Amino acid sequence: MSLNIKAFQVLNGDCFLISFFSLHRNEESYILIDSGFASTYHRTLKLSMQQIADEGKRMDLVVITHFDNDHISGFIPFFKDFGVRNVQKIWFNHAGAEFSFPNNDGNIGAREGIQIRDFLLKTEKLSKNLIYFPQTHLIDNVTIRVLSPNLEDLQSYINKWQDTESDYKSDIQSIGSVKSDKHKTVSELLSDLQTTDRSISNRSSIAFLLDHDKRTILFTADSNPDVLAKSLISIGFSCEFPIKVDLMQVSHHGSKSNTSLDLLHLIDCNNYLVSTNASNSHQFPHKRALALIANTVNERRPNETINFYFTYDDPIFRDLFTSDEVSKYNIVCKFPPNCDNGINITI
Repeated sequence: MSLNIKAFQVLNGDCFLISFFSLHRNEESYILIDSGFASTYHRTLKLSMQQIADEGKRMDLVVITHFDNDHISGFIPFFKDFGVRNVQKIWFNHAGAEFSFPNNDGNIGAREGIQIRDFLLKTEKLSKNLIYFPQTHLIDNVTIRVLSPNLEDLQSYINKWQDTESDYKSDIQSIGSVKSDKHKTVSELLSDLQTTDRSISNRSSIAFLLDHDKRTILFTADSNPDVLAKSLISIGFSCEFPIKVDLMQVSHHGSKSNTSLDLLHLIDCNNYLVSTNASNSHQFPHKRALALIANTVNERRPNETINFYFTYDDPIFRDLFTSDEVSKYNIVCKFPPNCDNGINITI
């Protein structure tokens, strides 16, 4: 049985719809990860949600990975349009009064997260427990192994926003108007120094391994590579015995600060999903992140193809690698068909 992943075109955001066959109900079932921007919702996610609703199908799980606008904003019109009647369970590590840690009496919130939290707390669909490593969850005939956040980072995130909701300021450490590295060669980029995303918002992202019928997908959201690497090592993987993954989402839309050699050496994968457009102030995806992937895969198995799946078809992406680099690293870049709002990947 196959897994199908629809990665929507939501600018430089994330919105993934996973469909799989439910053995328990003998029908197609769905998991939704993030919603993109509110501005992209009506031409992307809404169309699929309407079709699912019209067919009388249900959503087994909705995952809101973290607070950033490019992941969460689309949920506001989503819940207004569809509510939660056909949703079985929702994961959302919100910073709200209903959740507390030992010795922590503070209440906090976060921008759009406040509105979504207040709505979801009135329903019975929101998970009563925080989601963090090393939890394992069974959703129908899908197993989810949580890799991020760890409890320490989640605690730090809660403490960070312990003052008042009205005084909340985003902790996103903007990369700003960074210079593009797309003009550099893979060889040049491999020698650049590694940078690390230190945003506590991104470190608190829900990232996980999704297992279904001997297939494994790694969904990373905007997670920190050090956090993911530490989790993978903790559950028994190593450079000598990496985890076999059929598809990996490149973290934080291909940011060079969210992909590291330490992480890549723990993962055996040939298929990588890049969720972003080409016209964004952060210059996502950074070619260095993709160069690290290409080189790592090539060193492991020089004769095998590396597939990069892009949510947008753009001349910048088509010119990302030189013909020599494509030949040397066996790179294949795959793009969505014309007039399609994203790319479909079947594993």
